[in-house]
Amino acid sequence: MEIFEFDCDVRFEALLDIYSQVKKIKNSRAEDIAQYRILAENTELDLPTILNCCDNYERSLLIECYTFAEQLFKNFYYELLDFERNNNKYLRLFIQRKIPRDKFSPDVFFANIEGSIRSHILHGFKFILKDQNHEIKVYDEMIKSRHRYAHSGVYDFDFNNFEDVVKVLDYIRFELELITNKWNNANRDEFGKDIKDLVRLLNKCPDVEEKYIKNIRPKLKCIKSESIAFLKSEHQTAYTEDTIKEML
Repeated sequence: MEIFEFDCDVRFEALLDIYSQVKKIKNSRAEDIAQYRILAENTELDLPTILNCCDNYERSLLIECYTFAEQLFKNFYYELLDFERNNNKYLRLFIQRKIPRDKFSPDVFFANIEGSIRSHILHGFKFILKDQNHEIKVYDEMIKSRHRYAHSGVYDFDFNNFEDVVKVLDYIRFELELITNKWNNANRDEFGKDIKDLVRLLNKCPDVEEKYIKNIRPKLKCIKSESIAFLKSEHQTAYTEDTIKEML
């Protein structure tokens, strides 16, 4: 989905790709540093230089996470205001003066995003997730770490926390897309209630997911595979494999 000029899908996939690549580098350094020494010898670079490049790639992930949140929220405002798409020259001038493209840098701490939406867009708005949630605290710490890195050059964010950050960014994106798609408050509140009920149910049955993964899902895959094989053998002229998969 595109919010103003921000392609949420493309940008989030790019973020996931950077995270995946940094994770592979971290694992390879821990498991086989000898390969990096060989690379240094073959490229006439010293080992510290190569390792510094790896570290800088991790720092670029921190910047990308922050940038994703900031640009997503910024373009969310422009989308709702129909910025540069309407014919009201007074509104366009007002927006350009109040939130100019080159200077507008919204506060993207979790609670502040929620507060801004509640104050400026949807009265009574509340995120389904609460800011006491562990993942939310990690996300806010990412924002603080990015500020420290930008202002003092100190990088102090734990790589293991990026997984939680990515989850929260995906959740914020989900919420903003709902608003952009003009879900009304009643529909969204009902959806939020359903989600909370589901979470409470899962908390009462902590072993449900584990049992599903171990017992039910393999059987469903087996049934699907057997069904595809049967339909292909009995009705080769009637169904393509893609059509069969859609049916199942």
